[in-house]
Amino acid sequence: MLLDGPAGHRTAFVARLFSNIYLVFPPLLWPFLDYPMYSIPHHDGDALDRYFVFGTLEDSAEVPIFPEDLGLHFWQFYGQSQQRSVVAALLHENSSLIKTYVELYQSRHNKRLLGLRLENHPLILSREAVNPGPRQVLKNIRFTTINGER
Repeated sequence: MLLDGPAGHRTAFVARLFSNIYLVFPPLLWPFLDYPMYSIPHHDGDALDRYFVFGTLEDSAEVPIFPEDLGLHFWQFYGQSQQRSVVAALLHENSSLIKTYVELYQSRHNKRLLGLRLENHPLILSREAVNPGPRQVLKNIRFTTINGER
């Protein structure tokens, strides 16, 4: 047998040692379990939030605003845990951050924004499928001055 003799005893000892460490410190050995995506269970009927940002231009046209439109990456735009993200700024009505993002959009696209709207288009989980849920307008912010201030 392969585990007979001193080498086999050392292998068995190391295996027991690591199994004991795993029982005491499992998240340290498996860091992906600490990610928010994995730490919260999702059940039948749960909604997964999907945020969309829309801007209203001077001609009343509404345009979707994506991370690329502001030169941001996904988490800088959508990350709720990052208080400086576009979505967090809109959710918490952080005027100074909103003004910064509006000015950034206007300088990159040469179009003036009159307002921003944050919508949630959730997905509803079920055992059979993932279905779209009812759309919700979370924030509708209109600007009163020419440079994007509220």
